[in-house]
Amino acid sequence: MLLTSKLNIARLLFARTTLQDLRANSQSLLARIDISAKRRAVSILAVDNEAFHPLKTLLDAGYNVRFSLNLADVGTLRPYDVILCDLHGVATKLNPRDQGAFLIKEIKKTFPEKLVVPYTALPQNTQLARAAKIHSDDTIAKNAAIERWIDTLDALIDKSISPFEKWKRTRAALIDNEADAIEVAIVEQALIRSVLSGNRVSFESSVANLPSASNAKPILQGLISAAIWELLKPAVTGVPA
Repeated sequence: MLLTSKLNIARLLFARTTLQDLRANSQSLLARIDISAKRRAVSILAVDNEAFHPLKTLLDAGYNVRFSLNLADVGTLRPYDVILCDLHGVATKLNPRDQGAFLIKEIKKTFPEKLVVPYTALPQNTQLARAAKIHSDDTIAKNAAIERWIDTLDALIDKSISPFEKWKRTRAALIDNEADAIEVAIVEQALIRSVLSGNRVSFESSVANLPSASNAKPILQGLISAAIWELLKPAVTGVPA
């Protein structure tokens, strides 16, 4: 009986909005948000075992970027939307062999909605580089020109705040973790309604109403606190946040 009820709810919700609505709306919203507002809203962390040389230039260009000298706890990355990670000499306490590649894998396992990009001076055919690429959203050379850094970060920022792209990553993680398909469908529809209205209440309520034992809840928490909500309301309504 409960399953039938949930199926009926899912069918009703699916009749109202679609992922195509979310994709089109996301593209429209991104076009309406000023680049400086995007750069301020998306929190970026660079993890390295030595100085992160582009830092000052990126700060001067308006990016919300910080630097961490190495890392021993993946949980400290929760506040960040985009993580830039060196491969060699990073996270040696977590995994002395795979280092930065291991850290990237753990970030994606813990925070599937976040974007992770390795940057390295190592050749791309090395074991570390190949291992990192499996779980990465992009790559960049450590000695890349500042123009390349800016182009890469702006593209990552758009991908980070796009509700459609963020949901694609989150939904894939839900499926990988064998989350209940009806729960995923209901939450998806609530997310679409929240994005179309610029108000996260519908989405937050759908997550809060999931059973306490649901394995979807921990994965969805990252979407509730994501930077996209700071930008959506003024972009949808035209009223500054």
